[in-house]
Amino acid sequence: MTSTAVDGIRHLAHITTIEEVKECNAPADKIHAVRPAGTLWWVVAPKTMTEGDKGVYFEIDSILNTKHPAFEPIRGKKATRVINGHYIEGVVLHTMYLRETLSQGLILPVSEFEGLSEDATQEEVDTYFDGIITKHVEEKILAGGDYGLEAFPNFITKTDAERVQNIPTDFLDSITAKDVYATEKIDGTSMTVWRDIDTDEIRIANRDRSIKVDAMDSKNWKQYLDGYRRYAHVFDQLKPGEWVQGELFCDRIGGHFKFSAGDQPDFRAFHASNGNVETLFKDANLWVPVLDIEWVGNGFAALEQADSVESQVAPGQTAEGIVWYFKDGKPRRELANRAHFKIVSNAFLTHGKRRK
Repeated sequence: MTSTAVDGIRHLAHITTIEEVKECNAPADKIHAVRPAGTLWWVVAPKTMTEGDKGVYFEIDSILNTKHPAFEPIRGKKATRVINGHYIEGVVLHTMYLRETLSQGLILPVSEFEGLSEDATQEEVDTYFDGIITKHVEEKILAGGDYGLEAFPNFITKTDAERVQNIPTDFLDSITAKDVYATEKIDGTSMTVWRDIDTDEIRIANRDRSIKVDAMDSKNWKQYLDGYRRYAHVFDQLKPGEWVQGELFCDRIGGHFKFSAGDQPDFRAFHASNGNVETLFKDANLWVPVLDIEWVGNGFAALEQADSVESQVAPGQTAEGIVWYFKDGKPRRELANRAHFKIVSNAFLTHGKRRK
């Protein structure tokens, strides 16, 4: 199995083959843990499924529409979304402990979904599940809905990084400590700032959309504006066409950390349009912290390593995760044509607790 985002799109449902099976740490009669081929994910699945079987893998962040018979028995935190005209109500898949075993998603037999073939293409799978599952949305920061938003600038790539669990294990095994360096993954929300080449105005975007100029003073986007104003003396040095992307964070945004910044929105950059912009933000100490750690040789060891990294922006707390960057800056197909990938700490995802 290749990266689930190799075409630049995260596919929350895809057909996979089970490569490995193991009992839960607290054995159960009806479920066990399975690992999809070529990945690091361990996922709970029915015991009727075993090595070599094909199934539909639903990634974490999916919303499973409980009106569908296959998902009706699933219990958990519910959410509602309107995506592509579909009103979806269902259970949000999170990383959690089931039977004292970490589970990151769900695998069900293809036969649970009438009309879906084991040999279906990814496009056919996407079409089949349109309106049944959908991607998680940052509820807190986007609480204002779509008011005052317009299209994301087409000359800037949206921020994202492939999760290590989705990356082929043989590719991870080929990485050496000399190839990559690590930065802290901060628990916040994406913020892109650029100077418009036509109007010379400073513009701001969230993860998916741009904030209209006449909506900048709206309370819906106050945290973005506060983050900009805090470092306006740096942002305002951007020249027309230049841009910077980073993480906007404070106690009110993520909700999981007590940051040094407290309730005041803070910002750390991780991508820039050119070397001059990168130097500008590094000189202002506004670049994401580079971690004093090395790649440990394979994906499984790297997952364990991420659970022990201390945050530099929230001292005394485990970091949300690590973003690994290839030093040569060259995009890799296995990384969805990017030069970096992320590891989200399982300790962070489960709040350090084992759920039985």
